[in-house]
Amino acid sequence: MTFKPIVETKFRGTVFGLSLLTLLLGMVIAVPALATNHAIIVGVSKYQNLDESLWLNGPKNDARLVRDYLTSQAVAPFAAENVSVLADGVDGADEPTLSGIRTAFKNLQQKVAPGDFVYLHFSGHGSQAPAKNPEQELDGLDELFLPADIGPWNDSIGQVTNALVDDEIGYLINGLRKRGTSVWAVFDSCHSGTVTRGMGKQNALDEEVSRKLDPAILGLSNSVLSKLEKVQMRGNGTAGAAAPESGSLVRGEVEEGIFVAFYAAQSNQTTPEMRLPAGDPDRISHGLFTFTLLETMAQNPSLNYRQLGQEILRRYSVEYRVQPTPLFEGDLDAMVLSSDSSDRIQQWPLIDSMTGFSIAGGKLHGLSRDEKLIVVPGPAADSQEQISMLKVSQLGDLSAQLESATDEFLTFDTGVYVRKQGRSVNFELTVAGLGSSQDTASADAAFAAAIENSLTKLDPAVLRVNLVASNDEADIRLAIADEQLWLTGPGGRLVKNGAEKTPSIRLPGRSAEQVSSLLIENLTRMSRAINLLKLGGAYSAGGFDAELKLKVRSKRNPAFTYLESASVSDVFPGDEMHIEVSNKAANPIDINLLYVGSDYSISFIRNARINSAETLRKKLGRFSDRSFGRERLIMVSTVAEPQSAVEDLSWLAQGGIEQTRSNQKPTSLARALNTAGFGTALRSFIVEDDESDTASSISQVEFRIQRLQ
Repeated sequence: MTFKPIVETKFRGTVFGLSLLTLLLGMVIAVPALATNHAIIVGVSKYQNLDESLWLNGPKNDARLVRDYLTSQAVAPFAAENVSVLADGVDGADEPTLSGIRTAFKNLQQKVAPGDFVYLHFSGHGSQAPAKNPEQELDGLDELFLPADIGPWNDSIGQVTNALVDDEIGYLINGLRKRGTSVWAVFDSCHSGTVTRGMGKQNALDEEVSRKLDPAILGLSNSVLSKLEKVQMRGNGTAGAAAPESGSLVRGEVEEGIFVAFYAAQSNQTTPEMRLPAGDPDRISHGLFTFTLLETMAQNPSLNYRQLGQEILRRYSVEYRVQPTPLFEGDLDAMVLSSDSSDRIQQWPLIDSMTGFSIAGGKLHGLSRDEKLIVVPGPAADSQEQISMLKVSQLGDLSAQLESATDEFLTFDTGVYVRKQGRSVNFELTVAGLGSSQDTASADAAFAAAIENSLTKLDPAVLRVNLVASNDEADIRLAIADEQLWLTGPGGRLVKNGAEKTPSIRLPGRSAEQVSSLLIENLTRMSRAINLLKLGGAYSAGGFDAELKLKVRSKRNPAFTYLESASVSDVFPGDEMHIEVSNKAANPIDINLLYVGSDYSISFIRNARINSAETLRKKLGRFSDRSFGRERLIMVSTVAEPQSAVEDLSWLAQGGIEQTRSNQKPTSLARALNTAGFGTALRSFIVEDDESDTASSISQVEFRIQRLQ
């Protein structure tokens, strides 16, 4: 077997929101039968040389969760003795110091063999500093991961004491890859700034905290900070991912496996930690990216890296998070953790012990307390062969205790399995009210009360709203500032100007009744757009034979450029948008293309029927300069019934809440004809895991409309 000859590659990117070097991309190799899985997990919560106000809560929990998942839940098993944990606050773990991290890599390099697989996970603070070798850096900066013993900037050597620099990370990873291993590296850190707080007076424990550290805190001199600021202004002109760079290469003979890197954010963004999972009374702090990554893997065991990245982006989209934007690079078509699993049904063998029934499935798998699960004779049994039903009585991240759903005494033969009834979608919109927080101090209390009161009297057939206190978790948070009623996202991030401006309603001259009417109209539109994105999880396109490819071209670049589905690509006014949809199924399919805007608009683009083995190629339209920000093209695919009309979902169209559409193709933005799917009846519908599950799917490609420079 031959291998790509690359060694000593410089690691580039945003460890922490960065752009990855393409040079680490090797050829996909067949994993030998006796290959061994290894892992190094680094979680830094405490920084001995920094003020305690700069410490984090989540990294130690991330490290523990990743370790437990790999050793008990991963589709490709990891033996406990092959998982090295460096984290403060985790029993049996080593200290996450710079020397400790270097030693872990050195020991693993001596241990791995060709064909082995290595998983790397870094959770903690990140930062930036002027590059020691600026000619090798596109942005003139070194990205830093901060070990527990991070020290101050040292002017004499031009670097931060004990920082783990991107160059060294590349060196350490290549030390493993020279041994013929495949490597997947995950970074849940960011690079600069200060702690961010949610809008309003949220519970301090529920505040989103950014995993970033201002370089000034590391003691960089004023002259160095000035230089850094100028470089950052040059390097962060757009919100898109920076172009990959090759760095320095030393050629030689080396056996290589795959290389994949997942980053929590782009180079000019921050990534948060918060208490998760949302709504759980026992939730604890985790990195949003780490928890979403593991949650997605646990609930979808048969994904490749590209599909995993797409699903993470979809989950972020449901919350309309304009930041951060995760980045995924490498051999994305390889199966996650080198698995060959194809089982999409969420099910677990039933454990019957002296303490009762239990399963190795929990919060990460989407289970909830009191949820009812069916019992079937074996893993290949049809759901119709159900022999009993159990409900969840106690719930952990990766395990659950079960009891009879009917209070009857139950016994089971060995080999039975417990299975979810389907994948639920909750269409309820949780809204955090104004309350009596400092944000409403300038507003009349009766005015705020009247607005909240209008939400409690909504007809659930029109809009299902769950109004909660101002400091509770919510999909939408209300706040009054600058004579406007703002509708912020879950983290309360308020953007008052620019392409990603937070939706708002002007208050001067309007009565409480008028504001309430506008608020309900906005919430209805937001709910429909959000719920359409939620459906993408229930009707995942992973097992459907309809492939959507999106490509753009412009006068500046007349050649077609395909947009990567596992990232958020930049597009510009004037760019043409084209699609290629291939039907790989045995039967004809109907497709409906919908455009979901940053203003929560839903535009119907077109529908079509595509016969088996055919590919539809169409120009959809052109981007204009009427709006900017993150937008999405969604394709809904269904198996076509014989002698039927093409399925038409144009009734889903609705106008935006602030601005007109950015894609000019649709000639009409008709209002939705009804609110089906958002009322009481379908509030938590179930998509059954049976043959009908393959009869439809939803695909999504997300992109960011940028201003021309």
